[in-house]
Amino acid sequence: MSLLQVEGLTRRFGGLVAVNNASFGVAEGSITAVIGPNGAGKTTLFNMISGFMQPSEGKIMFAGESLLGLAAHQVAARGLVRTFQLVRPFPAMSIAENVRVGAHLRSKGGVFAALLGQPAQERRIAEEALALLDRVGLAGLGDQPPASLGYGQLRLLEIARALATHPRLLLLDEPAAGLNHLETDRLAALIRALHHEGMTVLLIEHDMRLVMDLAQHVVVLDFGRKIAEGTPAMVANDQAVLDAYLGGVDA
Repeated sequence: MSLLQVEGLTRRFGGLVAVNNASFGVAEGSITAVIGPNGAGKTTLFNMISGFMQPSEGKIMFAGESLLGLAAHQVAARGLVRTFQLVRPFPAMSIAENVRVGAHLRSKGGVFAALLGQPAQERRIAEEALALLDRVGLAGLGDQPPASLGYGQLRLLEIARALATHPRLLLLDEPAAGLNHLETDRLAALIRALHHEGMTVLLIEHDMRLVMDLAQHVVVLDFGRKIAEGTPAMVANDQAVLDAYLGGVDA
């Protein structure tokens, strides 16, 4: 059964159709990848699913409920949480505090309760934040500012912050961008571990090695249209996909 189902999703910007009548499902407990050449509409698709942008047409169903009209924080509170292609840490907070912000999305009373003081809850959140930093490979850096991290490490920080919300569906927008081979391998191991724990993952990724290694299902966009869908092996041999990437377009 699909945890996420999008039907006829379309987004227009004046005369430009960034996403054109896209439909697909994401099975619960799966790892699904959305791929396509640059400008194919992948991030616009994520923006609509996560509530940062409303579609011009179409439906978005998550766990049987419509997400249309909901703001991004309302979508996140329902368990659908995303990372961004452009990393957005809170620069005035420490690395650990950035992760704790994610935890407060689901904590009783949220951030305001933390400011008013709930010591036991705050201790649990602080401990979880450090554990998540360790899990993504940023152990021992919790007291440092985000500015002390390299670009690849900032991407890992954003994943830790998203995981602190305990998402049911995690949307990763190019999580391997800026990572070296070792960091990419660690990221793959983390995504596999999350999958084994039952989390559903939907990712946009240009690293085809990572996609073919991780994804069970792949959706391919080109000029905003879905041109193929299936297993990694199926889409890798699909003529429409080969044509879309023809001419040296970076995958």
